[in-house]
Amino acid sequence: MLMAVPLPYSTGYSSRYENIGQMTNQGFDFDLTYTFLDTKEWNAFARTSFSYNWNRVDKLHTSQAEKEGWQNGVFAYVKGKPTLLYSAQFAGYDKEGKQTWYVPNEFNEDGSRKVTNKYSTRLEAPIDYALVDAPFFGGLTLGATWRNQISLTLDFTFRAGAYALNNDRFFYENNVTTFLLTARSKSLLHAWNTDLSEEENANATGDKFGDARQFDDRLIEKTDFFRLKNLTLSYTFPKSLFDNAKVISGAKVFFTGRNLFTLMNKSFNGFDPESAYGVALNRFPTTKQFVGGIQLTF
Repeated sequence: MLMAVPLPYSTGYSSRYENIGQMTNQGFDFDLTYTFLDTKEWNAFARTSFSYNWNRVDKLHTSQAEKEGWQNGVFAYVKGKPTLLYSAQFAGYDKEGKQTWYVPNEFNEDGSRKVTNKYSTRLEAPIDYALVDAPFFGGLTLGATWRNQISLTLDFTFRAGAYALNNDRFFYENNVTTFLLTARSKSLLHAWNTDLSEEENANATGDKFGDARQFDDRLIEKTDFFRLKNLTLSYTFPKSLFDNAKVISGAKVFFTGRNLFTLMNKSFNGFDPESAYGVALNRFPTTKQFVGGIQLTF
C-alpha cells in the first residue's frame, strides 16, 4: 500500500509516500459468450463479463494507526475494512437554522447520538457505507453480422457500489458571500429561511445564508453507471466489385461512436461518475467521440 507517512517537521516535510502496509483483494471474474443466431445470412452473439472484488486493509504502518485507523485526505484506512471515505456526518438543522453534525462515538443518556453545531475535524470519521473501490464492475457486448458484409457491435460497461465526495458542490452550494461570484446550485432556491414553515425548513436543500457549508457526508454520492462505451457500424463491399481491379482487392467503410450515452445514479451531481475515483474534483468528463473511415485491402 502506497501511503503518506508523517515525518518530523524538522525535515522540512510533513510526510512522504512509502510502500507500507498490507491489503487483501478477493473476488472472482465471470465471462460468458453466447451465439444466439447462426444462419447462412445472419450471425448474432452476446458476450458478458462480470467481476466482483473486495479489498480489506490487513496492516498499517504503526500499531497506533492499526488501532485508531489512518486518514489520507478523504480516504480512511481501517484495519479489517475496505478503503472508505472520511467525513463528518450531517445531522440536520437546529431551530436557528444552523447546521449540526453527529459527534463520533458519543451518546446521550437516552441512547441517541450526540450532535453539535460547532464544526471541527474531530467530527470526521470513516463512513462505513462509502466504499472507494467499486466491488461490482463489468461489461456487455452485443454484435450482429449480415452476409459477412454489414456488422454492428455495441460495447457497454458498468460499475456499481462505489462512492465519491463531490468537492465541486462545496463551492456552488456554499451559501455565503465568499462564493456569490461562482456558479450557484438550484438547491439554494430551497435553502433554510426564517420565512418558511418548520416543515419546509426540515426539508430544506440548502443551508441558511451566511452559514458556511462544511465537508460532510451530504457531499458523498454514489458513482454507479452504465455506459455505451463503443458503437461500431461497418460495411464490407462485395469482393466481386474488385475482380478486375489490379491494386485494390477489398474495401470496408466504418463508423465508430464512443461514450454515446450514460445512465447513472440519480444522486450523482458531478460531471462524470467514471472519472470520479473517491473525489469528484472538477475533472473533465469522458469525451463523446465520433470516428469514420475507410479500410482498403491491397
